[in-house]
Amino acid sequence: MDLYAYVQQAAARFKQLPSSQPVRVIANYDADGIAAAALLLKALQREGRTCAVSVIGQLSTEVITSFQHEPYGTYFFLDLGANMLTPLTTHLLGKHLFIFDHHYFDKALSQEADAVHVNPYLCGMDGTKDISASGVTYLFACCLNSSNRDLSVLGLVGALGDAQEAHGFQGMNQDILQDAVDLGLIEVKEGIRLFGARTKPLYKVLSQCTNPYLPSITGNERAALSFLEELHIPARDSNGFRWLHQLQREELQRLFDGLLLRKAGGIETTEKLFGPLYLLPRQKIDTPLHDAREFATLLNACGKTNKSSLALGASLGDAACLDKAMTLLSSYHREITSALRWFYEQRGKAVIEQETYVLIRAETTIRDSLIGVITSLLSKSNLYPEGTVLIGLSQTLSGEIKVSCRISGDSERGPDLRRLMHDTITLTGGHGGGHPIAAGAVIPQEKEELFITTLIDRLQKQLLEEHI
Repeated sequence: MDLYAYVQQAAARFKQLPSSQPVRVIANYDADGIAAAALLLKALQREGRTCAVSVIGQLSTEVITSFQHEPYGTYFFLDLGANMLTPLTTHLLGKHLFIFDHHYFDKALSQEADAVHVNPYLCGMDGTKDISASGVTYLFACCLNSSNRDLSVLGLVGALGDAQEAHGFQGMNQDILQDAVDLGLIEVKEGIRLFGARTKPLYKVLSQCTNPYLPSITGNERAALSFLEELHIPARDSNGFRWLHQLQREELQRLFDGLLLRKAGGIETTEKLFGPLYLLPRQKIDTPLHDAREFATLLNACGKTNKSSLALGASLGDAACLDKAMTLLSSYHREITSALRWFYEQRGKAVIEQETYVLIRAETTIRDSLIGVITSLLSKSNLYPEGTVLIGLSQTLSGEIKVSCRISGDSERGPDLRRLMHDTITLTGGHGGGHPIAAGAVIPQEKEELFITTLIDRLQKQLLEEHI
């Protein structure tokens, strides 16, 4: 079966359930999970269904058992659940379970599970590039009612949040983009890809830039102004500070060249800085919702700071939620900048750099919900050779250790992090999952040292296997 067939089966199964029965939605706390939740919430509202949404950071057995006594007969798990099929079907026996995920999983367990599971890996697709959980949820919404094509933007926002766009979309993401373009919901333009370019002056855009991270400029407005002066680009004119869209073509070229030199990158950096922009013409130009990539960051910021309700509200058009989310976004960027500054200061100390891996022991310096964001940004920074494994560890409020692993660079070179994480937690305890180039786990604090030594040992063995 192809993915559409799985989605159609899920929609048919859902339509058989009593419309008066309330629905429970559990979503991952990143941009993809929140976009999927907002999309499903809107689609269910149009069907006259009532539902309750919770956004969580990790789906553990303890969390699953907490759902047992809730008064809901139907559960949707969005952007999570594929690796927890057995606990879900065991502890939520008798409930109708719908799992829309894009993470790799054990197919044998999926066949045994009494749940509706829709996942690109079920039909040979790539869950890291072809479609995300919000994309799967979008297809489901369209099967419920074709008028839900107007929710296509959220399907793409989730994909962007999961870094599924690399100088363009592929697979079903491209089909979803075409839906949005056909409806006039998205315009695709080429340009310099700098976050906040439409919501703040250029010098602030540069000083707040974290992807890519600009050494000595990110977090320093004075340095950003000096950088523009070096490039002979006036930071202000008679009307005040200038914005990116006000630059002349020659100035744009000088800025682009200057950023490339600052990053010292190759074709990957060029494509990161210049490429397709996905603009939402129906959204106000001075808000993050006008640029789909910034939209995704807004959702991520809310989710990672435990303010997911603001993200859901902003996604569904609530102006008050959007205002609060934009304020939160500013503090989120400051926290990211502070964390990156700490990283650079701690190289050789809490940051241990080896030939094949980098160990970032943040403890409580970087909050656990942000350690994945930081390792992701560093993996795309050109700081380390392609294939280097970045391992970030941060302590959670409950005293556990959150682990985030990423592969540096934009290629698929390097070890399989999904397998590496699975093999390690099998030996040390904990729970986790992910993709070949991005994986994570939560482990008991007392197992941290054992986890690190085991992970590094398994990593070296996996690398050795690849060279034999």
